[in-house]
Order: sequence, then structure tokens, then C-alpha cells
Amino acid sequence: MISRNLHMILGITIAINLLLASATGCVLGLYTSSQNIVDVPRVESHHSFETLISVFEGKYPAVYEIRKDDYRRLYASVENDKGDMLKGYFDPSNADYFGPIIREPQWIKWITTLHRSLLVGTAGRYIMLLTTLLTVFLTLFGVVLWFNKYSSSRSIKRIWRSEKKHKELHSHGGLVATPAIILLLLSAMFLSFKSLQIIDFTSSTSSDVGELKVENLGQFKQVIFPFFPGEPYELQTSLGSYSLTLKPFEILSHTANSNATIWHTNSMFIHTGRGNLGLSFSWIGIALLLLYFTYTGIRISAWRFKGIKILSPKPHPVRILYASESGKTMAVAYSFQKQLRNEGIKSGVSSINGFEYKDGIEQLFIFVATYGDGEAPSNGSKWQSAMNSIPKDTSVRFSVLGFGSMFYPKYCKFGEDIDELLKEKLGLTRIIPIHKVNQQSISDYKEYVLSLFQTLNLSMPEKLEWPES
Repeated sequence: MISRNLHMILGITIAINLLLASATGCVLGLYTSSQNIVDVPRVESHHSFETLISVFEGKYPAVYEIRKDDYRRLYASVENDKGDMLKGYFDPSNADYFGPIIREPQWIKWITTLHRSLLVGTAGRYIMLLTTLLTVFLTLFGVVLWFNKYSSSRSIKRIWRSEKKHKELHSHGGLVATPAIILLLLSAMFLSFKSLQIIDFTSSTSSDVGELKVENLGQFKQVIFPFFPGEPYELQTSLGSYSLTLKPFEILSHTANSNATIWHTNSMFIHTGRGNLGLSFSWIGIALLLLYFTYTGIRISAWRFKGIKILSPKPHPVRILYASESGKTMAVAYSFQKQLRNEGIKSGVSSINGFEYKDGIEQLFIFVATYGDGEAPSNGSKWQSAMNSIPKDTSVRFSVLGFGSMFYPKYCKFGEDIDELLKEKLGLTRIIPIHKVNQQSISDYKEYVLSLFQTLNLSMPEKLEWPES
């Protein structure tokens, strides 16, 4: 019960921010994917910086800079034989000029800022970091709930047949997507640590260059060429910066990136999917799933709160109480209220947790599902205190209708517990003995209604009210 309540509270707390982050993340994922498929030559693993330098220096009389962007496109600044300056994308295989650099549109910059900081600067970044952290806990509590609810393949099949499909997709889809969601959230947290300077990213260190070889220098990012012959090249890679000569190859100095800087680079790649089409498409799917999970989570929470009143209503002589995990038993309770209304009988409906006895209550109709191993659903967890609010040996009459599955040995056990407490301990009068409904059987429910109406001297209903599927 604690995990379920925490899961719901966390979901309600972060719902708006999560919707915003998911929606903007989906848009950014679409833009990233479009850039990943733009027809611009990419730097591949076999394009070493040595190869790039030799190809460019062999083609152009002056080369000033070569760098690779997040999408693995090669940008260079060179001077051709005519003395013209060329800046833009180049083919890494032959150094041919491809075209001018693609600028990020202003609307994408705006959405990126909204995604990161809600357009309110540092305060927004802290809000989004807190949202990310809470979403991690929300996801983990969801996993705990799944294992509590689906203890076996048999229970999965039973609940899949009886519960609304959006709830099942919420549960099973959430479990399958959990590893990807956690990876996305952790990378987002680490990027926030960088922007908020929570972790020191400046602690780079100089190291011995004697053992370093060209294949150990990390992934190429940028090369600044020397202005005069004999001066070293300045190389930036994923592992650090180097000052080196190529003929002969010699590393003159080396400054290693801090672990935090390396993790930040990896987190940026993981979180954005830049340079990897499959990853960027995956994040679009995860963003859409998060939107769906937020929507269905709001629907499920609304079911849990339905019937709970902030202000105590004037008690009806006839009260209908429910305890429902999936929402189906609650829906039957409201259908029963409609059935009574057709007979001119007014009644009030609430969850068991929302019930407290007040003078004037004459009849209780209690509709309860059994959850797990004979336990009460979440909105019936306080059933003992709710029922014990009724004075002993009062004139209140009651009827219990249990919902469950005969697959389980403790079939309708929760309904039996309530029936026993009201009759044996509180001394109330049963209208009819407890009835049980197996697998939401309409025929079982019809039998209960007919028996009840006959005992209450009500005319037999022409139409049986039942929740719409």
C-alpha cells in the first residue's frame, strides 16, 4: 500500500513538468533524428585525425581548423588555391567542400531552453532536476508495484482479462520501458549537474606522455593547425587535449579530461542521440510513452479519488460503499446506484476509506474486490476503522457483494472479512447473505440484484444496469 500511495503522490506532484518535458523532448527528438539523416558526409571510425590532416593538407595550401560536431559532421576552415576562404562541411574521405554549416533554428533553441529550464534560468534548472529525481523514484515505485501485483503468469492472464487495457498497458509498458527511462533520466541528471556546477568539471590533470600512442588518444573532436612549419598541432579528443607533431609523431604535452567531463560528454550523447539515428528514434518512442504514462496515471488517480469528499455530505439513509483496485467494482457500485434510482431510491456512493458512520444511515450496500492475497484494495485499506465507526447493535442493515476470481484460494476473502465483522462483531442485520461475483460475471451480479430486490419487496428491474465496457 505504501508503494502504491507514494507512486500516486509522486505522479501527481510532477505530472505537469513531466508532460512538458516529455512533449518538448519528443519535439527535440524529432529534430535530432532529422539532423541524423541529413545528407551530409559523416566522420566514421576509420577516419583517424592523422588521415584527416594528411588529406586536407594535401588538398589545400592552408588549413586552419578541423572539428567534428555532435552529429559526426566534419566542419573545417581552409583556404583554396585561389586564395578564397572556405568554411562549412567537408567530406572526410577526400576533403571536398560540401556546403555551409547548418544553423540550429531559433525555435529549436527556444524549445531546448524550455525543456531544460522552463525559460526561467537557474531556478527552472533546479525545478527540472527535482522533477527528474522524483521521476526516477516514480519509476522505481512502479516496478515495485508491478511485482507486487503480478506475482505469477497466471495472475497476469487473469488481470489482463478483467482490467481496463489502458491500466495494463500502463503497468506492463512501464516495466518494459524502465531500463531506457532510467538511462534517460540519469543522463539528464548528470547534464543538470554540469549546468548547475554541482560537480567540478575543471579538475583536468597533466600526465606522462611517454607511453601514449596515437591509438590511445580518444575520439577526435577538433584539430587546430600550426601557423608556421614545425609548430605543433593542437588536438582535442574525448579523453583530453594534446600538443603534438606528426612527422615524426611525438606528443609534446597532454592534459587529460576529468572523469566528470568524460561522463558529461557520454551523457550528452546518450540523452540527445545526436549522431545515432537509432538512439534518437528510441528517445522519441520513450517520450511518447512518458506522455501516455502520465495521461493514464492521471486517469488512474482520478479513479482512486472518485467518491472522496472534502466536505462531509449530508448522509443518505442508503449508502453504497466500494473498494476497487482496477475501477471495475467502483463502476458496478455506481451502476447499482442508478438501479436504485430507477426505483425512486436515492443513495450516496463513496469508497470505504471515505466512509464514516453518521446518524440517519439505515442501509449499507458494500461492493468490494479482493486484491492480491485476500487483501483490501487501496481505497478500502482503512476498512476496519471505517466499519468500526458504526455503533454496535444499531438498526443498520447491510449487504455485501464480493468480487474476485475463483482461480485464487482466497476467493472474495476481503468481502467475507467485512461481512463477518458487521454481523458477528457489530451485531448488524444482513439483508441477504453475502453474494460473490466471479470474474465480473454479469449473471452472478444479476442473481444478487434479483435476490436483493425480492427481499426488499421491490419490483423486479426491467433492465439490469451494468457498466459500459
